[in-house]
Amino acid sequence: MLERVSPCIEPASHLFLRAIDPPIRSSRALGPSFWRNGGHDITVPSWWPLYLENVRRRSQEQDGLRSRPISGIPHLTGGRAARAVKHDAIPIRPVAAAPSRKYTSNSRLDQEVHDASSPNSKLKNSDSAAEDPEFQSTILPFTLHPARTPHNPSDQPEVEIEQGLESILGEIPGTPQDPEIFNRADVRQAFVRLLKQKTNASTLFHVLARSLPSDPRSKQPEWAYQAFSSIPVSGRTARDYSAAVRVALKMDNLRLAHKINAQATDRGLHHECSAFMLLHFTSHMLWKNAVRVWVTSFTEIYSNPHSSVSGLKEELFSQASHYKDLPHAMNELASRLRRRSPLVVRLYGRLLQIGRILLSVLVRSNRLMGQITPKGLLEIFNTYEALGQLTPEYHISAISTLLESVNRPDKSGLATLIYRQLRSKFPEFRPPPSVYGSLISLHAKEAGSLKAFSFYLQEFALMHGVADKLSYQKVLTALAQQGDVVGVYSVFKELCQTHSPPAEIDFYTPLLYVHARLGDVESAQREFQDLKDRGLETTTACWNILLYAHARSSNPETAFDIFRKMRTEGVHPDKYTFGTLMGIVSRAGDINEVLSIIEQAQQYGVKGSYEVMSGLIHSYCLNDQADTAEKLAEATTGANFDGVPVKMWNYILRYYAFRKDSDGCLRIQTRMHALGVKPDDMTYAAMMTALVALGKTKSAAQILRKLSLSQTLVANPFHYSIIIHGFALEEDRDMAYVVYHEMMERFPTLGASPHLAMLHLQSRRSLEAKDSAHFSVDFLAEILQRITATDRATKLPQPGLQRRRAVDATPSIYIEHLVNVLMAKGRVRQADILIQRFESLVRSSFLDLDLKTLDSRELLTSRLRVSTQSHDWEHVEALWTRILERAIQVATPYSGTKNQEDREISKHQSVTMGVELLESEPGFEFSSMIPDSASRELAGEALLDSLDSKVLSTQRFILETAINNYFRALDLQHRHSSAVTLVRLLEKAGFALTNKNWNFYIQILTRSPDSQHWEEAFRVFEEKMFSNTPPWNLLVRGKYLVPGTPHATSDQDMKVVRRSAHDETRADFLTPTYLTTVHLATVIKKSGLQTRRGDDSLALRLPKIAPNTYQFIRRMPRRKDRFQGVLLRDAKIRGDIPKRPREFVPADRSGVLGSRSPLDHVPVTELEYIDQVVDRQDKDSVVDVARAERFDGQIDRSLRPMAQEGRLENDLEYQERIHRQERTLLDTVDTIRRDVSRPRMMSDNYFGQPVISSDSTVPGTAATPRGDLLFDPFHRVLEDKSEGEDVRRRRLQDLVRPGAVGRRATGGNPRNSAIEAHGKNALKTYWPIASARTDRFALKSRVHLPERLPQVKSLGLNDPRVKAAWKNVPKRKETAVEDDEQGANTEE
Repeated sequence: MLERVSPCIEPASHLFLRAIDPPIRSSRALGPSFWRNGGHDITVPSWWPLYLENVRRRSQEQDGLRSRPISGIPHLTGGRAARAVKHDAIPIRPVAAAPSRKYTSNSRLDQEVHDASSPNSKLKNSDSAAEDPEFQSTILPFTLHPARTPHNPSDQPEVEIEQGLESILGEIPGTPQDPEIFNRADVRQAFVRLLKQKTNASTLFHVLARSLPSDPRSKQPEWAYQAFSSIPVSGRTARDYSAAVRVALKMDNLRLAHKINAQATDRGLHHECSAFMLLHFTSHMLWKNAVRVWVTSFTEIYSNPHSSVSGLKEELFSQASHYKDLPHAMNELASRLRRRSPLVVRLYGRLLQIGRILLSVLVRSNRLMGQITPKGLLEIFNTYEALGQLTPEYHISAISTLLESVNRPDKSGLATLIYRQLRSKFPEFRPPPSVYGSLISLHAKEAGSLKAFSFYLQEFALMHGVADKLSYQKVLTALAQQGDVVGVYSVFKELCQTHSPPAEIDFYTPLLYVHARLGDVESAQREFQDLKDRGLETTTACWNILLYAHARSSNPETAFDIFRKMRTEGVHPDKYTFGTLMGIVSRAGDINEVLSIIEQAQQYGVKGSYEVMSGLIHSYCLNDQADTAEKLAEATTGANFDGVPVKMWNYILRYYAFRKDSDGCLRIQTRMHALGVKPDDMTYAAMMTALVALGKTKSAAQILRKLSLSQTLVANPFHYSIIIHGFALEEDRDMAYVVYHEMMERFPTLGASPHLAMLHLQSRRSLEAKDSAHFSVDFLAEILQRITATDRATKLPQPGLQRRRAVDATPSIYIEHLVNVLMAKGRVRQADILIQRFESLVRSSFLDLDLKTLDSRELLTSRLRVSTQSHDWEHVEALWTRILERAIQVATPYSGTKNQEDREISKHQSVTMGVELLESEPGFEFSSMIPDSASRELAGEALLDSLDSKVLSTQRFILETAINNYFRALDLQHRHSSAVTLVRLLEKAGFALTNKNWNFYIQILTRSPDSQHWEEAFRVFEEKMFSNTPPWNLLVRGKYLVPGTPHATSDQDMKVVRRSAHDETRADFLTPTYLTTVHLATVIKKSGLQTRRGDDSLALRLPKIAPNTYQFIRRMPRRKDRFQGVLLRDAKIRGDIPKRPREFVPADRSGVLGSRSPLDHVPVTELEYIDQVVDRQDKDSVVDVARAERFDGQIDRSLRPMAQEGRLENDLEYQERIHRQERTLLDTVDTIRRDVSRPRMMSDNYFGQPVISSDSTVPGTAATPRGDLLFDPFHRVLEDKSEGEDVRRRRLQDLVRPGAVGRRATGGNPRNSAIEAHGKNALKTYWPIASARTDRFALKSRVHLPERLPQVKSLGLNDPRVKAAWKNVPKRKETAVEDDEQGANTEE
């Protein structure tokens, strides 16, 4: 022991000597005037030469201080004080901070109070203040009364006193507080005058106490306690005691704090201050002080259980959320008690009581339970269990707290861990039924899996014999919201076997709703009819679900037929009925129909709701009427409507976010705050979307991390999808990969958007590679293996789906994107096979897809592109006609689906909602759009020409991609006249061409052999694009000049933007591309060739038709690029021009909520070296660098090229780079060593929020098929899996139908029927081996492949026999009888 003590003697002596105040040596004694000048307040050592100089200067300034205004302090106007400024003392910090002479300070303060109370001092101060009235307004915003005027406390209300002190202390926002503020004489004088007024003592005390500075030199705590002492004991409140305790702790006077607490306890006003002191001392591990507080104020909890101590416990629960270190202190306390540490053994009994009550505080605190890590909570439970203090009630309270008020994304996983520990620690304990109800509710909120729900139902039955019906209803509702058809029917079957078939309608609505979420109208209608067959009365809720099923289908206009049927059968619609109809028409942007629905809702007596108003505001935003939407939102925010108004404002925020208008987003956010609208998760998502649109995805990720860790919001898959989508737009593959894998670990289902973003990144990787790596095809196979029907059933928005719903876009959007990728690489055959594979999946009921999925406009557009490159012109015309039919069906108003009564209500009426609205368009019949006799080639033109009503303004651009693909087909057929006619008919029908369409239209006209089309190209450019044409230096770089403000008039108000980014927000802003101008230059080149042959007519007409365009193209600069080389100089480009490699930026491996510690990102293969790194005895820098390279990658020790200077780095640059990187690696090693010993009880910004691995979040372990197998006609793993699930689903449906007991399921697949005919012609049906060149209306046989095809299973894809199999070339002609026999054998 002496050997350990001896090294400490020297530092201890130094500390002892340093704590002694150095003497002030002088030849004469210092009188009282020295201390009155503030000598002891100088913040420099007494031996400093400037010490006396400062004292002299202060004594000289004292005389003139009250006779002139303070320099640097502005005048106070309007009752508000100006900010305080620092004293002009020399800003020199002390070399060794010595403790202040507290006896001198207190005596001086008491002396000043005594002097202020004397008549002479009053007269002196009042005379000096009266000499300059400006000084009075400088100190306080109220008048200091002179001595000759009797003081009246009522003349200075507490509001003025509070404002005056706040102005001096810097409490007004934007005015920082000066730590030297209480060293100023004017502030001291004001404090003395206010303190003399006993009625102001409480107000003065709380003004000083609520903003205690962190600077230890400040004397504000002492002044605050002086004010508290002036409050009479009988007048002190519980709030005064609580603030006084905080002041005493700020003064480091623990004895004073205990004294105040004891006085508060004696008076029964100790709840707030005692709870604060106990939590404060415990979190700081001051065990003796905590026990003293416990003995003083908390013993009545155990001595008198029936006393009124509930308020004391509630104070503990309410204040515990402010102590983030409390769980760590609790665990440390339990550990010491378990080890019988000498420091706590004498206080064992009291500390054990404190530990028990703090454990109950922990499991009931929503904030602590929201931030504690799973490992930390289980460690605390295990430690207290070892002490014998853990009971099952703590587990039950923790689960209840998670359900009621905790905001964290992994509540269900944490609840599962708590329940499993409860069952393992107390196997004989029987949890009450409410525990299982809470667990089921937690998993229902987080989309738990069928496996998790089945586990808790089995546990419920194990503990209580059988699970109650309410638990089954919760499970059915949760699975129905996920679109899990098999799960719903299996749980319903179990319910019927356990409790017999229920008689309540609420147990049957999930059977109907699960099909509605998937848009399966046929199955929903069948279940609706089964309700009637069971003898149950179909309520309005049942009709609403059926209505919702039609609204979620591919033909949402059929929902109006159900609405009319509801009224025919006397069913009274409610707000949910009109809300569903509102969603249909608001998504289309039909304002007139939205107003008509609002009017009908009023006629049925439906009270106004913010949900309905949100639909109207959404329609205004889609029509670019944001100003009207803002006025309407402001007018209705304060109305007494049902619901919350935040959804209205979220639509407006998203509008500005998608348009990259940051000023608009900030303005709307300010208005929401002014109107008292509380933001929700979608509000923050809109702000994150704005940052992503502006290219600041990392900032959006940091905001999401901060908001989630602070429990402001719960991060859901939608928030993560925004981040991944942003990184995909920025082409940051590493960060997208990190966030994507974090998302897979945290959520059971991701949704369609994250998979699509990663597929985009993989496809760009494939395009950059020279070999056929098929990265995107492999990833597509992985996506198809991973996604479920829940991804289709989600109602969350999906970034990147181009305003398509997940139920419509999943999974066809993956196929459409990959088809475009393959077509860009010239792999037409593979693209055709991929489409056929998707058709095979649809027919096998993959993800409960309907056959109408094959009739979507986007998928038909992909087929159109494939058929164009295959030169299948007959099929091209059939597809284009079908695309037009679908577009007209979507883009025209829904008034055609109403009956005559509905049209009379809305005809020639304009419903005003505080704004002017246009009248509704006259109705039309859909049958009038399809001509009875139209040739196959001109069917599209006849369809557009026969259209009676124009399309909606919001839907005018829906044919953008299809128009370009059809233009390409017309160009390859040299039918440029048809292109001109098509443009005229599209504009007549109300469709509009985007900037991309007009540019491509001009390009194909320049390739026409007819010179009139060349002139048309110049005319279109002159009329539509020349006014917005940027200079050549911007045009060749793909940039535009757009107005910077809405009313920009000069060139200075214009800003430069990228063409690709601007086309996304302003598709109607027409400006040329560089490729379009080069195509126009080819026309001038052709006119020159004609002039040399003697025909100068074209050269003379072009300057007259488009003079500005002609002169602009003539001034085109000569560039060595591939556009001018190929089109103007007939050069041949052998490949793409290589891009400049970007500088490598290491990814942030923490992702969104992950850990930033390098210890948590050590590769699994290097975990065995962690012990060597953590060993602090071995600190060799060379060895540490080598170890760190195993974690973060090796240093590139070769000479790097300096790309900008065209040389290699020199020796000095090389050594500096190596030294910098080695220093970074050494810092990494030091960080790992430091993080090993840091506690991880609570989630924080550094360690993030750990992931809980539970049954609902563990990804599947099924083998992922290779991408090339998607092109193999014999590999049907996905189809076989889907067909097996479909058979199981239909058998379950048959078992739960009325009267189906004992009936055997047929196993037939109703999805193999042909698609319902549209008009007089049936749609072309695709089978897995159907060729894209077959006839449009031919239906393929059910027998897909000849008998000999299994023999060529191992043949290559390019083998002629495999190609013949895909083209469905039969070996011999089958008869109808043989087909029937073969089909019968197949069924057997």
